[in-house]
Amino acid sequence: MPSVWNARRHLAAVLVVMSLSATACSSATDDAGSSTPSAPVTTIVAGATTTNPATVGTDASTTSSPANTDEGATTPIPAPDGPFAVGQANLPMPDAWVYYPAQNGTGNALHRYLDPNLLSALELPAGELADQLASLTSSSRIDAAPLLANTPRTVVVLQPGLGSPIALSTSLAEHLASHGYVVITMQTDMATEASVGDQPPSVLLSTVDPARIAQLEASFDLINSPAFENLVGPVDPNRIAVGGHSYAGSIAFNFSLQEPRVAAVFDLDGDIIGDAEQTATNVPSLLVTARDINTFPNTFQEIARANSNIVAVRLLNARHYDLTDAASLGDVLRSIGQPLEVGTIGPVATSNTSVIVQRFLDAALSNPSRLPLASALIDGLPSTAVDLFAK
Repeated sequence: MPSVWNARRHLAAVLVVMSLSATACSSATDDAGSSTPSAPVTTIVAGATTTNPATVGTDASTTSSPANTDEGATTPIPAPDGPFAVGQANLPMPDAWVYYPAQNGTGNALHRYLDPNLLSALELPAGELADQLASLTSSSRIDAAPLLANTPRTVVVLQPGLGSPIALSTSLAEHLASHGYVVITMQTDMATEASVGDQPPSVLLSTVDPARIAQLEASFDLINSPAFENLVGPVDPNRIAVGGHSYAGSIAFNFSLQEPRVAAVFDLDGDIIGDAEQTATNVPSLLVTARDINTFPNTFQEIARANSNIVAVRLLNARHYDLTDAASLGDVLRSIGQPLEVGTIGPVATSNTSVIVQRFLDAALSNPSRLPLASALIDGLPSTAVDLFAK
């Protein structure tokens, strides 16, 4: 993990910018519990689950027990529900990791949810709380052997929100990997992004950070390297999706305008900024929001209404950080005095977000690629609604 977590002052600044980011991105959100959907809420009990065509393992015996059967996981985030166990490994680039479908029974210890450097930065007194936080694990196993597929797997690249730890996207990364995707997660420079000074959130979130673009470019170059294939098995360099929470989603939309290798993008409750506010992406695009979609900038609304490549859905009774693991980690975050902005939707927000992104990618990265209907993305999921920019 990045060295910025070694200093408590950096962590405090990070929490400030995370709070500011949430305020800027959700200032127009209805108060929790009072959201009024612009379309009927979908509450179908059962819905069909789509499947990434590149997820069939070559050895059926290694896929008989999904990742969520590992009894050792101790983090309250949703366990991945796909047919594959999940491996996790460091990547040969700074502050980057990969989650991937793995062979059952391989790998070392379960991945620790909170990095030891972050725990050290919190400077918690020795005792039950510190031990509890240090013991939190997720469902992936470190350095597990990759499970090969009949065809190269598709890749998803995740960045965190502005000044946020990428750990808050662990549930999404593990969920996608359990359904056959290879997921790269990257930690951005939290110290720099947390240096907010006296700038208002609107200024912080209105420009595209070239450092983030460079990090994405480096990850794309890595995908084509033998070292990457050695870790996760064969991947398809022509089917790569980019996205993330808040500012990361905004960066993804802009990156797709300049990088032809991007095959799909998704934005989890981020404002659309930069060139993407006035220029439509030409790849399948997903927007999941916790607010009334009509509160997005007028220029982006116009682009979205005219763009046949974008689909949008909404989580009801949610707020900005409900589209991360924060919705499931409320008790843990409160125990260390760091509450994040969440609504009344509860932990289902975390699992809803993961399922919606997976369903979108199953369609957008299929061959041939297709844009799914918004109603299909939320079929069977509680506390969700369709809102298609009044198309």
